[in-house]
Amino acid sequence: MAKLEKFLLGTMLVGGLTFGASSCSSKNKDSKEDETEIKAKKQKDATYGDFKKRMQQLTPQLMVETILAEGAEFDDKGLCKPHSKKLNNGKQDKWTHGFGITQLDGKPVTGKTRHITVKEAYEKSADFYENVETYYFMWCYEIGIDGLCIDTKEKALGLADVMYNAYTSCIEDKNSTTHCNRNQKLRDLYEMYGDTVNAEQVKAIFAEYPIKGNYSFYNALNGGTAEDWANTLGNFCAEKGGIYWRRWLQGQIAMGNITYKDLLDLPIKSMYEFWCLVGKDKSVFFKTNKDGSATVNPEGLKKFKEWIKNPVTKEGKPNTNKTVRQIINSANPEIIKSIEKATFDAPVQDTYFVLFEQIRQQYSCNAQNDTSYTAYKNGDYDKALKAGKSALKLAETDKQKGAANYNIGIAYTELGKYNKAVHYLEQSLAHNQANSGKTALETAKQKQAERSEKRGKTAKGILIGAGITGAAIYGRKKYASYNQYQR
Repeated sequence: MAKLEKFLLGTMLVGGLTFGASSCSSKNKDSKEDETEIKAKKQKDATYGDFKKRMQQLTPQLMVETILAEGAEFDDKGLCKPHSKKLNNGKQDKWTHGFGITQLDGKPVTGKTRHITVKEAYEKSADFYENVETYYFMWCYEIGIDGLCIDTKEKALGLADVMYNAYTSCIEDKNSTTHCNRNQKLRDLYEMYGDTVNAEQVKAIFAEYPIKGNYSFYNALNGGTAEDWANTLGNFCAEKGGIYWRRWLQGQIAMGNITYKDLLDLPIKSMYEFWCLVGKDKSVFFKTNKDGSATVNPEGLKKFKEWIKNPVTKEGKPNTNKTVRQIINSANPEIIKSIEKATFDAPVQDTYFVLFEQIRQQYSCNAQNDTSYTAYKNGDYDKALKAGKSALKLAETDKQKGAANYNIGIAYTELGKYNKAVHYLEQSLAHNQANSGKTALETAKQKQAERSEKRGKTAKGILIGAGITGAAIYGRKKYASYNQYQR
């Protein structure tokens, strides 16, 4: 970024851009832009890294609900151990570990998976929010849904919890081809660019694969309030224990009625006990309207607020499980302080920032990589090479360097310059390029070997030919000398 900022600052100072009244909208002073549109512009981050940086302040708070809901099992040394349970149909549920972890060390969790410390369990679960998909897809769908602005801490917390627990299945048909293709494209984008994925790249994917078969939660997100979100979450309660209260809790958090401080001193898994205590009745949390839609039942909040003063089990006995606070303290006492201080301010993008961002996107490493790859796909390998080298000069992260080297390498392959292709593709893999880089390198090496073999055969033919000719000439000379001797 430092390289790019120097270039852009120079461009602006020279006079490439003018700031002030003349650079504002050409509309009359009396006319006003739609307030929703202005709000959306101000509250959508330019890159995923911008959004992630703000969301990371909220990770400790989100972990409170995760620990409360997922619970944990401990061995006699206080380490977290894998746990599972029998479902109502008698089948074994999938194994989980720590606080909802289903994979560890790159393998699915089983009953034989190693036991881990509470600290590692906390970090692994938090990583799912930050570096797997939760925050990333929150931001992508904020970009893709015009009216969705994650502009308050409560909305951010509520939606993060939904995305962690339900993914995008509340928003649209999870089985649709469009949904699958779009999300895979978004994953590929993150694999290539990481935190530097920008809003324009995401918009392009949503333009190619628009949201279809909208569910009520999508409609609530599209310009709706946190209360709209909370109400419609009642439509997505599968007929199994825990989902009713979890959807309700997500909505209450989004509205700000329940804070994570309220949950800190609850024993783990106690929300399930509360659900059992109130009779496993959905109507405690959501009312069903005549048209079939759901509305939050305010009586549920009253019962919950009363219960947290004395969180007993369904039998009315004191709950002796460890509290969320105790578990977090055993992981890292400083986390509690983070929960109390967490903020989530909406970004403010003034005229200068908007213009700067437009140019940044035009001249950024990511933009040059996009240009390079598009040119490659269109068969313009010289242009692909030029843009790839520009991207490499601007690259600052491993993923950017990997992508730039990859684009340069595949362009050189098509231009028949295999030695250079191999060099850049090896650099690409050294900078953590995706698996596609391995395939490209193998192709370049194969073509390099084929050309070497072909050249070897040609050279051998020339040498053999030269040898035969030389032998013939030598023979004639010897024959002439013999004849001369005979005379």
